[in-house]
Amino acid sequence: MPVYFTNEGLVERPDSLNPHLLKGIEHVFSSYGIAYRVENDKVYYKGDIDKEMMWNYTTKATDKEWLANHP
Repeated sequence: MPVYFTNEGLVERPDSLNPHLLKGIEHVFSSYGIAYRVENDKVYYKGDIDKEMMWNYTTKATDKEWLANHP
């Protein structure tokens, strides 16, 4: 579930998961060796990922430079 930093703090935004972001999250999870699967446009992963870490992953998944530097 994508997490963003807003004036309310870290906020989960499941409605923001679009095909572009999904591809980025898959890229980030693969780079970090996180076991995951995609089913019905949802990402399922093994283990615990807290909000702060998911925010970090979401940020990387939307950063074109990070994605290009981590093939």
